[in-house]
Amino acid sequence: MMTIFGLIMAMPLLTPMLFDGSRLWMLLPLTLGISIVYKATKLEDLRALPVAALLLWLTIVGGMIAVAIGLYILIALFQ
Repeated sequence: MMTIFGLIMAMPLLTPMLFDGSRLWMLLPLTLGISIVYKATKLEDLRALPVAALLLWLTIVGGMIAVAIGLYILIALFQ
């Protein structure tokens, strides 16, 4: 027997939000901002900030793409 709280918490799993192409493109500036702020707090010499932030951003985006491809392959194999 599921309580009201349990039902509310399970709603995103039961009816997931659909992402179209325009929402997914918003991840790029979000991850760029995160990488700039993170590197700005870690670097001692801020002249290296643009290159370091760009490399971190590419790592984050590349990792997200790799995970998406891996999950796509996993779902395709078991469907």
